[in-house]
Amino acid sequence: MNTMKICATALTITVVMLGCKSKTPQELIVNKWKVTDISGGRASEMPDSVQQNIKKATVEFGSDGKFHLSDGQKPYEGSYTLDAEGKHLNLNPTTGEGPETDSIADITADKLVIVDVSGTKFECTVKK
Repeated sequence: MNTMKICATALTITVVMLGCKSKTPQELIVNKWKVTDISGGRASEMPDSVQQNIKKATVEFGSDGKFHLSDGQKPYEGSYTLDAEGKHLNLNPTTGEGPETDSIADITADKLVIVDVSGTKFECTVKK
């Protein structure tokens, strides 16, 4: 009887562990994110009004490799790729400026921190 309980417990733990497989950065980025903070880099040179506008922005990364950033002004969208390590985000906009590569400082299920080429850090949380 004890052997059966031990086997059942071990099986349950194994199933739970397999079900809790951590997601890859490529899976984690697919979401709608809200910018909650901006710091470093060019942030100190930006007027407060610009920083406040940026903090109203949302960016959505789709599973189809497309992104859409909305800040209440001009649209910024296109395609994106994230390298295998989840550290470099390549944006290829169809609107606005040319391609850029930003760094991913942190990515979890509810937090995304992007650092652009100027060193400006954009902290984002999942938009609910």
